[in-house]
Amino acid sequence: MDLPNKTRAELEALAAQLPELHALLEEARENLHAMRSGDIDALIVAGPGGDRLFTLTGAQEPYRNLVEEMSEGAVTIAADATILYANRSFAEMVGTRPDRIVGANFRDFVLAADRAAFESVLGQARTERCAAELLLQAAGEKSLPVRLAAAPLRGDGNAIACLIATNIREHREREASLRGMMGELAASQQTVEETNRSLQRETTERAQAEKSRAESEIRLADIVNSSEDAIISKALDGTVTSWNPGAERMFGYAAAEIVGQSLTRLFPPESLAEENEMLARIGRGERVGNYDAERVCQDGTRILVSTTLSPIADADGKIFGLSRISRDITERKRVEEKLRITEMRYRRLFEAAHDGVLLLDPATRKITDANPFIMQLIEYPREELVGRELFEIGLLEDEAASQAMFQVLQREHCVRYQDLPLESKSGRRQQVEVVANLYDEGGHAVIQCNIRDITERFAAEENLRQLHSELEKRVVERTAQLEVANKELEAFSYSVSHDLRAPLRSIDGFSRILLEDYAGKLDEEAQDSLRRVRAASQHMGHLIDDMLKLSRVTRTEMQVGAVDLSMLARRIAAALEQEEPARRVEWVIADGLTVQADPALLRVALQNLLANAWKFTGKQPQARIEVGVMEHEGERTHFVRDNGAGFDMAYAGKLFGAFQRLHDATEFPGTGIGLATVQRVLHRHGGRIWAEAAAGQGATFFFTLPGLPAPTPDHE
Repeated sequence: MDLPNKTRAELEALAAQLPELHALLEEARENLHAMRSGDIDALIVAGPGGDRLFTLTGAQEPYRNLVEEMSEGAVTIAADATILYANRSFAEMVGTRPDRIVGANFRDFVLAADRAAFESVLGQARTERCAAELLLQAAGEKSLPVRLAAAPLRGDGNAIACLIATNIREHREREASLRGMMGELAASQQTVEETNRSLQRETTERAQAEKSRAESEIRLADIVNSSEDAIISKALDGTVTSWNPGAERMFGYAAAEIVGQSLTRLFPPESLAEENEMLARIGRGERVGNYDAERVCQDGTRILVSTTLSPIADADGKIFGLSRISRDITERKRVEEKLRITEMRYRRLFEAAHDGVLLLDPATRKITDANPFIMQLIEYPREELVGRELFEIGLLEDEAASQAMFQVLQREHCVRYQDLPLESKSGRRQQVEVVANLYDEGGHAVIQCNIRDITERFAAEENLRQLHSELEKRVVERTAQLEVANKELEAFSYSVSHDLRAPLRSIDGFSRILLEDYAGKLDEEAQDSLRRVRAASQHMGHLIDDMLKLSRVTRTEMQVGAVDLSMLARRIAAALEQEEPARRVEWVIADGLTVQADPALLRVALQNLLANAWKFTGKQPQARIEVGVMEHEGERTHFVRDNGAGFDMAYAGKLFGAFQRLHDATEFPGTGIGLATVQRVLHRHGGRIWAEAAAGQGATFFFTLPGLPAPTPDHE
């Protein structure tokens, strides 16, 4: 077929170019194959804008190995909390594959109740390090408590912060391996133009991956630097090759002081052989799980650490070093030891208690433990008690009573039974007091029943009730006897008042008539006898009057009110001065002496006290009588003091007895009833009276009236 000359020329030109195009296509295919196999690290691609260099480096830094081997969960997030990277430990914590975590929002793994705390951490992490404790949603568990530490990230990527999640519920083994991050190159194209575009796209993606890897290395370094644990890498000869800030804080050495040095300076002398053994195990490719050991800090302080060792291998799998992650567990061990001691002490108290103690499971209401006292009390061995309910050992009446008790416990956390009957295995009956408490023990509810044997106390209380009943009966009988005695006393008082006074008046009257009308017919001795008869009858009359007063003091109904003791004392003093106007006595009566008392009875008492002071200062040329108040042993105490005859304190016990006298009647007349009357008045007010004196140096009578305020300085 003939073709136009122009078309034929074009075909000939294309045919001439065809070998060159085949050569270019073959070269592109070889480059693509070399790139996929990793035989080349970079490509230079010509284009309209000039040559472009694309690197294909695949080496990974040690930081990634360290982060992936951390027992904590490590995550990097974007500004909206999208997860850009998560290590395997974090994936194990939340029970999700790592490739499903990247791209998810971190908030989805935070329990709803703690999302506000996470938002606070997210806000702070943009500019500074911070931390908080919160709950993660974990597969197979309701929640997982973690300590979430956050730190801002360097670099130009989308990541703004790295998060370190430490499982604070238990120490789990944490292993992770590096994830493959390389994708497959796009399929080759059929034409040279498509192959070149594919090469450009693939080299661009590889360059972006390299950039992402570089940014990832920065993030991994930040994760290592922000960890609170000591993260250390070493060569197989034991030389330290990296030392993070957590190690600096834990052991006190700066990185410059320890990198390139042996780690044995941290080992106590007795543990030096441990390092060689661990290096040998790592050299064999073993991973050493958490083990506890003692380490020496720079300042000489010894701490306990929990350490994990993992081998670090190159791309060919050859081990060239190890990573060591250590956590300070000194405080945890101290708390555990303290808890162990506390539990041991509790167990000793539990075993030695003189009350019965039963521990029960709230879910089943069954006994889980029993102390020796309760076993002895109800005569059951432990194996027969454990697994039974309270009603099955006779402590409660039946299952319904048991259910009722547990319902109250769930609501109020405490139940008390003051008096329950309890029968032992042998039939011995006794009374017990039961106190049951529901409390939390390490996250588990426990019921503790304390059972006290009150059999003896119950018997004693029953005896006391019988005695009280008998006492009440005796009180009734005694009251009746007192009523009879009071009636007899009233009859006696009437008899004294009327039947005895008439003869006495007759004796005194006729004696006076004889002295007045027949004085001339009677000699001096007869007149003296008549005078003695008159004096005796008058003394008998005074004695009867005083006895009647004493009787009225005991029987008179009290009318308590405010009494101005100062004014009452001044009135009595004035009356005494009128009776003997020739005497000169210095009266010192304090102002403001107000008391709560029966006015009539208090006047009787004060009249007797002041009359005694007046009488016994009769031979004192400069007599002085004082009425005042003071504080004695914390109690407001009034007193009447004089500088009269006084008395010998050896006879003070007789002062307040009826008809008791310490002075001869010829020297100081009286009936011996006055102070007995004073004492009865004060006793009726609930007070008391006592005296202090010395012969020839005066006397002071102190008395109290209960319920009165302490004296002010002006009244002392």
